[in-house]
Amino acid sequence: MSTSNQQSPQPKGRLLQLTLIAAFAILVVWFTIQNADTISFQFATWTWQVSLALLLFASLFIGILLACIVVLPQLWSERRYRKKIDKQFKTLEADKNALQKENTALTGERNTLREERDALRRKLGAS
Repeated sequence: MSTSNQQSPQPKGRLLQLTLIAAFAILVVWFTIQNADTISFQFATWTWQVSLALLLFASLFIGILLACIVVLPQLWSERRYRKKIDKQFKTLEADKNALQKENTALTGERNTLREERDALRRKLGAS
């Protein structure tokens, strides 16, 4: 393959990514304009005057943050488990390769012994 064929998917993917980012930015601006009203927000004894869009974005951010706090420990645990499994796999792969080499050597030795046995049988049969 030529290098130009290998590089062509990257700009198309980059263009798609930039298009999606631009579309998302337009939606955010549109949402902000539609929800620019100021509302009174009360939490415990505190009261704030904030725009509805800002409150919704803050709520979204807090929700994403809480989801990350819940999910990240499990992801880290799975990552440690994958590393452990990868290490075991590499060890088993090395053991397999060593056993294959040993099997090849033993097969050669067996064939040599069979040839010697057959030669002895022929020698004994000839006498």
